[in-house]
Amino acid sequence: MIMILRRLFFCKLLLIRIQQLKDSNSFFILSESSKDNELSSEGIELLGDSVTELFLDDPYFFIQQGVKYDDKEINNYVLTILKDFIVNETFFKDNLAEITIDKKMLLLNPVIEKDFTDKNLIETLKIMPKVEAFFSPSLYTGWKSKTIDFTNIIEIFGEDLMKKFNVSEANYYKLIILPILNKYIIQGESSSVYSIQDPDGSTNLRKEKNASSEILQKIKSGENIEVLDDTEDWVLIKTKQGNKGYVHNSRIKSK
Repeated sequence: MIMILRRLFFCKLLLIRIQQLKDSNSFFILSESSKDNELSSEGIELLGDSVTELFLDDPYFFIQQGVKYDDKEINNYVLTILKDFIVNETFFKDNLAEITIDKKMLLLNPVIEKDFTDKNLIETLKIMPKVEAFFSPSLYTGWKSKTIDFTNIIEIFGEDLMKKFNVSEANYYKLIILPILNKYIIQGESSSVYSIQDPDGSTNLRKEKNASSEILQKIKSGENIEVLDDTEDWVLIKTKQGNKGYVHNSRIKSK
């Protein structure tokens, strides 16, 4: 029991140094200790929520350190826990809720949010946009009609974060963070009209995000499309025929 408390205290101390000092050495030690099964189960795994709060408070620091030490351990661990912090479209359907999805959203679970302890994160969340959901009587609401506000934290991973990245950090974000993050993001309806513009007269809709991937469809230049995710160079779109796939952003124009 004493050893468990010592390991827990050790990890807690590292988290405090990361929070207050942005201490790179503490991140490295925390990451290395998480690779030891005994240290991990009696240390960082007992503080998973605290680590995730730190990540949301300053994702750039975690990405920066991941690049610096060529390490995925901590960030992959945090992203695994993040799914418990977030609600998705299925959550609202299962709990008989009406919500307007008119923009890209990453919505915090209010039950989890109310237990946050990171003061910096709490202050940041206060000024972030809220999304109102109306719940019909269900088990979730104690069989009462209820309106609940959800904090949309998509701005945490928005343009301000992108501006901080150097080339290596941007690649790390695209390869390690974004693919998992996209699983949690609720895609809103596009407010702009997009079309294909290709000097060859048409472009290929690809199954995957690369030029050698399987071609699903040829899209004529000038044809309107729906953009589902434009956070990377290869854009996820939906054609008027209902096919979903990827087109390079150089072939997409906004009207």
